[in-house]
Amino acid sequence: MLGLALSLLVATAPVVFGGGTAKRVACLGDSTTATNVYSNPTYPQRLETLLVAPGWRVTNFGVGGNTSSQILSRWESDIKGKGYTHLVFFGGINDFNQGSTTAAAVWANLQTIYTEAKAAGMTVVIMSILPEHASAFWTSDIQSRIAALTALIVAGVPASDYLDLYAAMGDTDPTYLKSAWDSGDGLHPNQTGSNQMATLVKAKISP
Repeated sequence: MLGLALSLLVATAPVVFGGGTAKRVACLGDSTTATNVYSNPTYPQRLETLLVAPGWRVTNFGVGGNTSSQILSRWESDIKGKGYTHLVFFGGINDFNQGSTTAAAVWANLQTIYTEAKAAGMTVVIMSILPEHASAFWTSDIQSRIAALTALIVAGVPASDYLDLYAAMGDTDPTYLKSAWDSGDGLHPNQTGSNQMATLVKAKISP
């Protein structure tokens, strides 16, 4: 994201929740993962409270403003081979909002993360990006690229590894973030929305 998002939501270090070591969850993404401006606790922190069985530990690897290539770089440097058992991730909206990156280019980055994590034996949940029609960034071209990226993810991973946040968090008009979960910028979830994200993720990794 630009402006406020870039100035306030850039994490300086991963934030760890919980004390378990048997099941280590890495939540990787951009400001929707990182933010404590729009939601505090964040969705990874709320996820930790929902994983009530002993042994769970959740680390927030969200960094505001990150593009999919930056997210890929942080997967390689911060998570890959570091003992994490679960990966929950998404990205791409900053690629679209900040430039003309294609859905195929974003998917290539996300697919690399997904493939490497699966090869390492991790439980992986890849999520679609959220609707943003009400945001200042939205254009019909961006909407088309969001739809194209979602289609590529659906075609590229099994349903068991996919969480359709776009559908789950959309309003009556699914191109808009549900109004009750909108922080006010049309892009980031508020606290209720962040809590809902955590509930959806928990259901995927620990039904």
